[in-house]
Order: sequence, then C-alpha cells, then structure tokens
Amino acid sequence: MAIRTEDEINDFLLEVINLLEEDTLNLYIVPRQKSKDETNEFRIQYNIQHESICDVIKELNIWNYSSTEEDRDSKKGGEVWIFGKMFQVSSGFVEVYIKLKISGRVVCLSFHPAKFKLTYPYLNN
Repeated sequence: MAIRTEDEINDFLLEVINLLEEDTLNLYIVPRQKSKDETNEFRIQYNIQHESICDVIKELNIWNYSSTEEDRDSKKGGEVWIFGKMFQVSSGFVEVYIKLKISGRVVCLSFHPAKFKLTYPYLNN
C-alpha cells in the first residue's frame, strides 16, 4: 500500500472525470463471479443506478483519497486507487468504499459500505 502525492491524486481524478464526462459508459462496474458481489448487492438493496455511481465518482477529491495499491489480479496488473465517501441511502448515510483503476476506461472494482476503517491521509491537511 502506498500514499500518493496530492498532484498524483489530482491527476488520477482529473483523468477519471474526463473519461466520465465524455461518456458514462466509460465506467465499467466489475461484476464478481467467484465471490460475494457486495457492490451489486448494495446497488440492488438501495436501487443505485449506474449514473448515480458516476456522479459520486466525479465528486471525489483529495480528501476522499485513502491509498493506492497494486492490483491483486496479476493478469490485469497496474494500480488500484482506494477512496471513501459518505453516501446517502434511505436509512441515512453510510461510508462507501470505492476502489478504482483506469484501463482505457474507469473500472470500478468496489462500491459498497466500508467493511473496515478507512484512513484519509489528506483530510486534515
């Protein structure tokens, strides 16, 4: 796990926003095949549409950044970027764990309630 600089985070988010502004189809939400699909379950439970996830991702900023790590899928490689954001659902707000990477488009590997405490290294700066 690594903590990227403010400039690196802003560059990543700018690329994400540019891709999503170009076309919401530039967001690919990865379905889980071999394990529990927490993102899909969360989306179904609260009727969260594709466009809503795009909007949340476009609102991310440096204060939402948690960390960057190598993609555990060695076939895919590259880095995944971890963010957290408070998200309103019918019962109030939940902290959502968001894992993204860029691979020609924005790939969302996770969008579901955080299962562990996220840290935000730039939140208090």
